[in-house]
Amino acid sequence: MENNQNNLSCCQNKPIGPKGFWPGVCYGLIPHFPCLAFIVFSVLGVTFAASIFRPLMISRYFFYGLIGLSLLLTSLVALFYLKKNKILNWSGINQAKKYLLTLYLTTIIINIFFFFVIFPALAILNNNFDEMVQGSNFITLKVDLPCPGHAYLMVGDFEKIPGVNNINFKMPNLFDISFDPTVVSAQQILDIDILKIYQSQIVSQGINGDACLLQ
Repeated sequence: MENNQNNLSCCQNKPIGPKGFWPGVCYGLIPHFPCLAFIVFSVLGVTFAASIFRPLMISRYFFYGLIGLSLLLTSLVALFYLKKNKILNWSGINQAKKYLLTLYLTTIIINIFFFFVIFPALAILNNNFDEMVQGSNFITLKVDLPCPGHAYLMVGDFEKIPGVNNINFKMPNLFDISFDPTVVSAQQILDIDILKIYQSQIVSQGINGDACLLQ
């Protein structure tokens, strides 16, 4: 009887390993579904479906909301895990610290990866500024982006402007825009709706690569 109690005690106090990696990945990805759906639909040319998610993504606070939602989901998973294992107390939290640390770190890393790698990379992949059009002007805009993750949205809006030829995104918040001055002006580019949300300024401008830096 005593041996059984000792064995039970050992099982109860057995350290919980770092099994939180995949749950962390899962709950780090779920809040990004609107962003992923927007990108997929945009690439496939399904403009109506993409337009459903776009208003959410335009918000200055949307990406911060995603981080908050990720951490909320992660906390619910951690709470369920602790309750399921009957260790929902300070001692249990200490016992499961490896699991919890892995869970939260994975969630945070997934978010950082999306904001600073995936979404900026998609914007950079659309770069085509080397294809300078004869007679075109260009400006370099510095845009007050909440994070580089919004760059993909910006590139998409610039591409829709009649007369804009090429766009080149440079981390963290610079956009080189080549345009036909007979169709659109620099001021008209600055007046598009999305730049009323994110403040911007022209830091350089020129004609066919002859840049003039602005102070």
